[in-house]
Parts: sequence; structure tokens; C-alpha cells
Amino acid sequence: MADAQKIVDLNAYRRTTAQGLEATSTLAVEVTRETSNTKLTDLTDLYEKSDQENDFVSVVTSRVARLKQQLHEAKLGDNIDKDDAVSLLKAELPNLFALDDWSDGSSAVILALHHSLRNSKGIALSADQYFAVERAVGRLLQAPFLSFDNGLDVVDELKVAGFDTDPEEASILYGLLNE
Repeated sequence: MADAQKIVDLNAYRRTTAQGLEATSTLAVEVTRETSNTKLTDLTDLYEKSDQENDFVSVVTSRVARLKQQLHEAKLGDNIDKDDAVSLLKAELPNLFALDDWSDGSSAVILALHHSLRNSKGIALSADQYFAVERAVGRLLQAPFLSFDNGLDVVDELKVAGFDTDPEEASILYGLLNE
């Protein structure tokens, strides 16, 4: 028998005549369902992760830890590995920034990383720059709720490494304001 229902042979309920099988009898067939260890469908069954697994800290931890690991492993490789890791970071930064619940300091670090890498225009990072990027990603992993002052300290480390952390469009605005 099937788990969900018993299978019924309808031919057992047909009247047999000399000409063969006739119409089915009016006997109502009651199909009983077996009770098995089934549960009602929940929203968490329809989606890959439950609310507990989709909270901000666990999402940030998994994403940033993956990026940090890729940067660390690429550091041990050649320049192509480093470039691949930086490209993955560049692609992930807007997605990270779009998450709610970042502190002001962490948001500042993400924006500074984004603009730093964008302003580098694809030129390979120096060892100091690569170390600064890896360190900034590590700070996001260690403390996703950085205070604004601590976030600015990380941004300053990026500037010391030779990055331009301001948006490219800001130079136009600075030029207009300094005239």
C-alpha cells in the first residue's frame, strides 16, 4: 500500500453480467488515508534557510568569511589569483552594502573599499594595498558593528596604503568648491 492512500481495485465493485462488465455499482468507495509521520508545510520548507539562518550576523559572517578566505588564499598565489579575489570582492561589495543593519562605521568601510577598488581602474594592487584590503575585510568580519570613528580608522589605513577612497565624482565637486 502507498503511504498516502490505499489503492482500490474498482473492478471489484462492478456488476458482472453475461455480456461482461457493466456499469459500476453505486457503492461509494471510501479512500482512507494512512497517517504517517507527515508535517504541515511551513514557509521555511519552501525556502532554503529559516529566519534564524537568514539573520544579519549569520549572512554577513558567511559572506565576509568567504571573501576573507579567498583573499587570504590568493595572497599565497600569483597575481592572477589576487586579481580574481579582488574582482570577487568588487562584485560582492554592493550586495554587502545593500544589507540592512550595518553600523555607520562598517558602511563607511564598505564604501571606502568600493571606491578604492573602483578608482584603481583595474591596475594590480601593490602588496601594501592588498594587505590593507585584506585587513579591512577582516575588520568587517570581526566587527560588523564598527563605530564610525573605528570605521574611519580603517578608511585611513586604506588611504595610507595609497588608495583614493572618495568617489570618482567627488573630485569634480572638490574642484568646484575650491574655486
